[in-house]
Amino acid sequence: MKKVLLTMASLVMLVSMTFAQNETPMLPVSHGLTEHQPAWLTAQTFDLASGWNWWSTYINVSGTESLTALETVLGENGLTIKAASSFVSNEGGWSGLLTSIENTSMYAIQVAEDDEISLSGTRAIITNMPIALQGGWNWVGYPVPFEMPTAYALSNYTDPQDGEVFKTLGPFVQYDAELGWIGSLDVVQPGKGYKLQRLGTDFTFYYPTVPASKRAFISSQDATTTEWQPMQASNPNNMNMVAVVSLDDNELRGEDVEIGVFNGETCRGAGRLIYVEALDQYLAFLTMYGEENEPFSFRLLNHETNTVYESNEASVSFNADKVIGKVRNPFELKFNSNGHMTAGTLQLFPNPVNHGENVNLALPENSMTVEVVNVLGSTVKTMRVAQGSNQLSADMAPGIYTIKVTDAQGKMFVDKLVVK
Repeated sequence: MKKVLLTMASLVMLVSMTFAQNETPMLPVSHGLTEHQPAWLTAQTFDLASGWNWWSTYINVSGTESLTALETVLGENGLTIKAASSFVSNEGGWSGLLTSIENTSMYAIQVAEDDEISLSGTRAIITNMPIALQGGWNWVGYPVPFEMPTAYALSNYTDPQDGEVFKTLGPFVQYDAELGWIGSLDVVQPGKGYKLQRLGTDFTFYYPTVPASKRAFISSQDATTTEWQPMQASNPNNMNMVAVVSLDDNELRGEDVEIGVFNGETCRGAGRLIYVEALDQYLAFLTMYGEENEPFSFRLLNHETNTVYESNEASVSFNADKVIGKVRNPFELKFNSNGHMTAGTLQLFPNPVNHGENVNLALPENSMTVEVVNVLGSTVKTMRVAQGSNQLSADMAPGIYTIKVTDAQGKMFVDKLVVK
């Protein structure tokens, strides 16, 4: 990662960006500041992943000068800065119809490689930052210097409509008229950008000016890792699904159940079931990425038994910002035992293994195919083996891999391998 720091002095020198020094940010009580104290300088650092990022800032920015400052800190690594209806791209110089950036909006930023940038200036005054919502999808900024539980961050949004979605590039929540905001987005964080789907008439709200405990979140849950890792930065858009999952017509319950979304062997989304206490139900809140009209299939992974089931029904295709299912009327993802991919686990040793060393596989049957799959769902190696203990060279890059072994009858054995 490279770090680019744009100081207040360089802002003035480069783009004549000015910040109103007579304004006083409304800061959280925990900072020990009062509204009578003068504005003070600060810096905000952003980590950008290669590809697309949803971005906003609490540094007091406005207008053309701020866009120029952002373009400057992105430098040659910056490819695109996109707003809801306009963008600029960098092809030996920035050009396009986007003319300014604002604290109340979010922007999709595309960079060529992982990056770290910083902006310096005064903090935005939250009470001077109304979030104006119109019908449809709104690109919403977060001009707040501290994170808040999602439900608390939206507590001044007093007119949400049933089924509305608030999301970032990854997790999201959906509004239920009786239960409030439910889903996988625990907290709203500085530096992130958000989209809010407004199903009613125009509405304006402000973020709270003081932080609150995570206990304010109605369905607070611990973050859980997924076996499958989607390429979420490959596209500036996503779509969402709220689903109930069944196996052989029996509804599944438990956080050990993971759902993966695939196009071929490329992972386009993944998430574990989340328990919604008010409904006594486990639901999947899936964020999916892809190209327009790209068909999806679904896989089910039971982490407890290490069993994978596949549904080849490509009844869902990608459509930017589409929402499928609601908390009280979820989409039904059905799997059956006939679609199982996994009948047992392997015995891999040593595991973890050092890069370049051999891994022993104790194989139960004759004539097997061994497939090595990375966290993105891409096959990096295949080989044919015979019965007995066989060796696999761990010459892959360090990381976590899925080893799939398939016999002549199609029975599959799966295990995880860690390469150091």
